[in-house]
Amino acid sequence: MKSADRKNTPLVSIVVNNYNYAQYLDEAIRSALSQTYEKVEVIVVDDGSTDGSRAIIDSFGDELVAVYKDNGGQASAFNVGFARATGAWILFLDADDVLAPDAVESCMAHVGEEISRVSCKLTICDALGVEIEGAPSVGINEYFYGEFDEARRRFGYLPGSPTSGNMFCAADLRERMPIPEEEYRIAADLYLFWAAAQQGRVVFLPEELGKYRQHGANYFTAKKGRFGKEKNMLEKHLSTVLLLEELFESPDQANQNQGQRKLPFPIYALAMISDSKLFSIEDVRLLKWPTRRILLEAWGCIVAAKGGRAKKSTLMTTATLLINELLPRSLARGFHRKVSQIREVKAAR
Repeated sequence: MKSADRKNTPLVSIVVNNYNYAQYLDEAIRSALSQTYEKVEVIVVDDGSTDGSRAIIDSFGDELVAVYKDNGGQASAFNVGFARATGAWILFLDADDVLAPDAVESCMAHVGEEISRVSCKLTICDALGVEIEGAPSVGINEYFYGEFDEARRRFGYLPGSPTSGNMFCAADLRERMPIPEEEYRIAADLYLFWAAAQQGRVVFLPEELGKYRQHGANYFTAKKGRFGKEKNMLEKHLSTVLLLEELFESPDQANQNQGQRKLPFPIYALAMISDSKLFSIEDVRLLKWPTRRILLEAWGCIVAAKGGRAKKSTLMTTATLLINELLPRSLARGFHRKVSQIREVKAAR
């Protein structure tokens, strides 16, 4: 990691990626331009919008760097924005989200030599930007500093926040950029999370430093499937997760593991595999995942997971469904007995 990127007040680049989000774009840009941190550049990449977004971007004049391109998907927008960015740290802001004024300043207070990614919590709001009552914020509820694998086992699922709640060390991302564009037309943030994990440590902050907008047109708010995905969306998203393994496992690692492949985001991926069974989606890459290793990873996440009752219940339910599909009946019964014991112990506390 280059020491030049760790100055006392390094420049932070906020890259706003937009595609047909004109109704939210102005607020997103203003939140980026209004940061209390003293050294910020704002780059807005419009991915071929047809809804009037360009007029909104042009209205800010030289307050930002505007990049207009043909539609190519999220990874394409990230790559173009990253290539134009000059900051030592990068924050990719989705055009339908909003940053708190002190978001960058708060994250920068926690950067260090070994850190590749700082993640904060985001408040869930509706299309008008009003916080949704009773909706849990997205992100980790406690401060954490350490290796990504440790975080993955401790918190379960894909630890951290969606795209807008993360800041990345540019020097570290440069080692893994550009993102494969055809494979990551959607869910390009997964690539960034895993790329950063290969380069350094992560920091999770429990503060809510932005708004994650749910307006009905988000990728993850489709109505079908246990995790809210249409069949075609699920198939594409599952493919991006599976591809991470192939992209970030070197030949040496593959030879060393031999049946003990290190899985990216095991519970998260397994949940999608379970949904895939409901939709009869098959992917030959799933055959590379040894059953025993999958179950060990799943069990580790369940035991270590922290969070609210709903999250733990989801972990248990996902694992239970997969255990029934992957294990002989006698072993599945033993697993369920273990799960029941854990539930009883937790309920007694």
